[in-house]
Formats: sequence, structure tokens, C-alpha cells
Amino acid sequence: MKQLSFRLTCTLMLTGALMFAAPSAFADRPWQNAPSPASIISDTPISGAIQGSLTTNSSGKIFLLSTQGALMSVGSDGKVSPVKDSLPALALLTSEQDSLWGITNAPTPELLQISDSGEILQHFPLKTLLDVKSHLSALQVHADHAFIADEGAPALSVLDLKTGIGHRFLGYDPSVTGRRPFIRAGAPILGPDHLPKTGGNVQMLVLDSKGQWLFYQPPAGPLYRIDTSLLTDPDFSPVEQLDGIVEWRDTPSLGGLVLSSDNHFFMLDVANEALLSFGSDRIPLKLLTDPRFAGSVGITIADAKTLVAAANESDGMHILRIALP
Repeated sequence: MKQLSFRLTCTLMLTGALMFAAPSAFADRPWQNAPSPASIISDTPISGAIQGSLTTNSSGKIFLLSTQGALMSVGSDGKVSPVKDSLPALALLTSEQDSLWGITNAPTPELLQISDSGEILQHFPLKTLLDVKSHLSALQVHADHAFIADEGAPALSVLDLKTGIGHRFLGYDPSVTGRRPFIRAGAPILGPDHLPKTGGNVQMLVLDSKGQWLFYQPPAGPLYRIDTSLLTDPDFSPVEQLDGIVEWRDTPSLGGLVLSSDNHFFMLDVANEALLSFGSDRIPLKLLTDPRFAGSVGITIADAKTLVAAANESDGMHILRIALP
């Protein structure tokens, strides 16, 4: 009865929401050139390497992490500066409203709520969410729950921010496991054995603006979707959780994925050096092709008309500001 009730509820909720209905017959149409292309309006080199955890808070401030885990802010000129030196090193970063949320480095990672000035507001231990092979790879927060991807022991985890209690889900499910070669600039990345590498297990998470749908994928795709209630409501069984997984969209190998407040996806396609998008019309568009996207490692939405991406170019890391059409 619970499963029937859940499906009926979803059907009623999705009737007027085309984007989040069951994938349509044209969901995997080929990417087509946009009628009006995007454009790169600035390309700023930065000193030092950075991670791909770009995020924008509700005030429009952009943050990222250095490879040493330092919290950095990105100015309107693309220049990067540290927020606060006394913060512990972070492995992951996201934002929810005005707060930043980060996960500290192993071996004893914690979830931290951080103000945009670098003050730690709350901390949550994550020990119960870890497997011996865990390597946490992505983080999203909405309201009272944190959603965490584990690449090392592939799974999704959810932490209740009211109780501090968390659970792991979908362990080693095909949807969280990398199974495709990772392609960069048209060629597969090879391992020491000269065979193509997958690029890893689940590393990308995005939530819709209402926190109802969680989208996730390994870097080489495809993109999956699951209703967050299947992970936050303990009444649902593992069978119902598996039944709720939807392969949402085939994707090329990606260097970044973000979802806007009006449920518009933007993807950095490192395989074909392109910026991709699709929205509520489910029409897949190629907004811009540029060789700099081959080295992309992250993307965030600065405002309704601007994206900010980080890309590794021949002379080091750069911050790209992209004007949308």
C-alpha cells in the first residue's frame, strides 16, 4: 500500500510539471546547437590548483576550494582569495541559502555549516556513514537533510540535520557505479594498463529547488534521478528505493553539473569541449563549444545570465565567466 500511495502521489504532483514527469520519448535526442550561443566573457588565470567544488550562496557570492582544502572566494574579476585561514581543510563544499556546507578531510570527516565569513556554525560527525573504502565525493543540502555521494564505496548517504542520524543507500548499485570510459577531448583516459578508465563512481549530485528530486551520476554518465522522500522517509524499503531510480538522461563525460532554481541543467562536456543545457522543454542544447572546456572541473550559477566555471588550461587553472544567451 505504501508503494502504491507513493506512486499515486508522485503522479498527481507531476501532472503539471513536464520536466519532472517520466522521461519522454525524446529525452535522449542528440544535442543540437542553440539558436543563440553562450559566450565566454572573461578568462582569469589563478595561482595554484583548485578543486571542483564551486558554489554560489543566496547572496550571489561564489566560493571554491583549493587542492589543500582552503575555502576561497571568487571576486567579480575572477580573482580568488582565502576566506579564513583558521578553517579546517575541506574536501567538499556546497551552499544552501546564505550558509556554506563543507566536509572536512579524511580520516575523520565531519560536516560543517559555515557562514560566508568563515565562521563554523554547526558540525556533524559522519562516522556512521563511512565504509572502510569510503571516499566522499559530492554534497548537497536542503532544509533538514544533507545528501552525500561516496565514490570509494559507491553509495548515497543522507544525514538528518535535526537528529544527526544518517544512513547509506544504494550501495554498489549500477546507478552509482562507473561503468563507461571517461572521454576527454575526444579520447578515452587510459590507466597504467593502457586500458580506458571509467573516471570513477558517483561524483555529481544536484537537487531541484524544492528539494524533491536528487539527481546523481558518475562522471561518464548517465544521469539518474530519485525522489528524496525515498531516502529520508524510513518507511520506504530498499526494494521501493531501487524501484524509484530513473535513468534521467544519457550524458557525455562531464567536468561539471549544476541545476538552476528554475530547474534548468547546465553541463560541462569534457568529451566534446562543450557547454550543454536542457530545461523544462527537455530539448538538449549545445550552448557553446570551446577547447577550454576539455579541462573543466566545476561550474556554478552566478546569476540568471552568468555561469562561472573552473578549467585547467595549458598554463594552469582559470576561472571562466560565461554569458548565457
